[in-house]
Amino acid sequence: MCLLAGMLFAQGARAQTSAAAPRPELTTRPAATKAAVDRSAPDKTWAALCAAVKAGDLAAFRACCYNKNEISTLFMDAYSDTIVTSFQLAAAVAMLGPDGRTMSNNLEAAYTDLVKSGENRQARISGDAAQWVRTVAASNITAQETMFFKKVGGDWLLDTEQSYNLNSAEGRKAAEDFIASAGPTLKTLKAVHADIESKKITTMQQMRERMAGKQGG
Repeated sequence: MCLLAGMLFAQGARAQTSAAAPRPELTTRPAATKAAVDRSAPDKTWAALCAAVKAGDLAAFRACCYNKNEISTLFMDAYSDTIVTSFQLAAAVAMLGPDGRTMSNNLEAAYTDLVKSGENRQARISGDAAQWVRTVAASNITAQETMFFKKVGGDWLLDTEQSYNLNSAEGRKAAEDFIASAGPTLKTLKAVHADIESKKITTMQQMRERMAGKQGG
């Protein structure tokens, strides 16, 4: 929109310049640069990660994470793609009538939960490691919920291995199961999103059939 407005303004300015008027000198402006992402504290990094979901920017999401090993990288690649794809699909499904808007709210819940999980936390920093903690109360029981961050350069990055318990046999098994199931699921979600965007899917019934594999993709 800004680019279009600038073009219209330039055309108007040229139209108001008389033939006898001297041609103004052309000036060059530096290309707009992408604003630097603030990852100077755990809360800033989490905000950047959530903003990346809304922007559909997988690279920006993953840049907020520290992956110590291969399982951490594979898990976070699958997880980030799932969150971003679900958010994009939520926006598309909302165009498919009332039922679509209901499903859109459900799909967007993953993003909403991501935002809420960063609320009311305090950072406990020790050297290049930090615990980002909040107290959660449920059924008269209080517990501490902790995410872990590691300082890399000047950035505080989410420590994937510790935050998602990938340093335990149980956690690694859960991550491996998620990675294995994410591939086929993402393929379907991305195909459905593309079909809605291209108007190949225009109703919830068509979407359900597509999700169930009853239509070619």
